Amino acid sequence: MITTLDVETTFDVDADNKITSSPFNGNTLVSVGYKIDDNPVEYLCFYHRDEPPTPNAKNILQKVLDKTDVLVGHNIKFDYSWLIQCGFTYDNKLHDTMVMEYIMARGVKWGFSLEDCCKRKGVALKKSELIQPFMTNKISYEKIPWNIVHEYGKQDVESTYQLAIAQLSKLKIGWGDLYV
Repeated sequence: MITTLDVETTFDVDADNKITSSPFNGNTLVSVGYKIDDNPVEYLCFYHRDEPPTPNAKNILQKVLDKTDVLVGHNIKFDYSWLIQCGFTYDNKLHDTMVMEYIMARGVKWGFSLEDCCKRKGVALKKSELIQPFMTNKISYEKIPWNIVHEYGKQDVESTYQLAIAQLSKLKIGWGDLYV
């Protein structure tokens, strides 16, 4: 089973006015979106000012991880570190669409954000415009209206999934060719 995943978290603003969202300095998991194979995106709330946590969210996500053969994400090291720090377990394969873009660039210097990569591959763009006003004002995800976090998060997962599929298509390979 291939699972595409993205997390949203609380963040702090440090003394240099930079956002820090490390799971090791008191931040909290806000939400997790995931997509199993080519099924619709599912979205779980863990901590939000206006939305109650999804009942059994931790058990739901752990069961998904237990069945996952390849966990896909854009900058998956961030998502994975959050999962582990929050007590989830996962020890199968990881696929990072950002790293794959870097490799496929062959030394060309261009942007590797999810938005930049999706534009290059012509796949569904993330909905940055939804959260940009909040990010400009350094408002953390748990304080952004839930409907916006939900829509933005679901589209991040879908964009990452479409990017991964576009990468495999460009290489003319399938998941089985990458991960045996």
